[in-house]
Amino acid sequence: MNERILEMGLSPLTDTEYHSDPCSKPSLSSSIAKVLIDSTPLHAWLQHPRLNPDHKPTNDGKFDLGTAAHDALLRGKTEDHFVIVDEKTWQKNSAKDERAEAYLAGKTPLLTWQWRKVEAMTTAARRQLAELDRPERYELDGALVEHSFAWPERRVLSPDEILEPLPDMEQEIWCRAKLDVVRAELKFAWDYKTTKGKAHPDVIQRQLFTLGYDVQRAFYMRGLRAVLGIEVWDFELVFQETEPPYLLAPYTLVAAAECFAARRVEYALDLWARCIHRDEWPAYPQQTISVDAPRWLETQWEDREVREGRL
Repeated sequence: MNERILEMGLSPLTDTEYHSDPCSKPSLSSSIAKVLIDSTPLHAWLQHPRLNPDHKPTNDGKFDLGTAAHDALLRGKTEDHFVIVDEKTWQKNSAKDERAEAYLAGKTPLLTWQWRKVEAMTTAARRQLAELDRPERYELDGALVEHSFAWPERRVLSPDEILEPLPDMEQEIWCRAKLDVVRAELKFAWDYKTTKGKAHPDVIQRQLFTLGYDVQRAFYMRGLRAVLGIEVWDFELVFQETEPPYLLAPYTLVAAAECFAARRVEYALDLWARCIHRDEWPAYPQQTISVDAPRWLETQWEDREVREGRL
């Protein structure tokens, strides 16, 4: 897109429009924030559609089932909205060609059995959402569904980061997000996730933080506060299994975990502001890095020594 259309507020953009980063300045998304936290600014620059001139969207087939389930449940998309290929696998050249053509057309390709699974998942999800506590919160009628929103952040730069005079040493940056469901009148929002594993608490507790969903949640809530002016939100991540019986469960964070996620978002915002201001995107430190043994490994080894009578 040549025209930048997303400014302060909410807008029902298409996926292509949103992922092109249609803000007036290159903006920070939750996915780029996670890269800044887990990798380096150079990785973030490489993955940003406005900063890297050679950036090209990639299609990863492992996400197609989740994407289709998302579109069917939240957007009400039916079979006609997808490219359904009547094969058991993608091994045949004809199937590969249909898949490639679907991506070029901006559609999600699915094998027939995958579409049947999406239908079953959608039916199961709607039934279970209606059975949850306070089911009105999960209703899509009257909700803001798949809306993009953008907001400015002003970050105070430290003196060693000021390479030129700036008014009150501040840097304005833009942030953007695209949230699944927002019920502003209920001060409630939720995001839909699919998982190949179980939606059991023991699994999700680990996966949620490993995949950075805590950061995504904190980033989204920050944007909702800025755009809608509502300070306190209930925000849930609804995980659904991709295997029968397609169970789902909603999750939120305890206060301490929320604070931890918010701290990491603050880190990403400050790092982004510094990199944008300097137009410098550093990689790993150039000096040798000293590492310590992780605490869990030491504990595991001490337990073994106790069992073997060495301590």
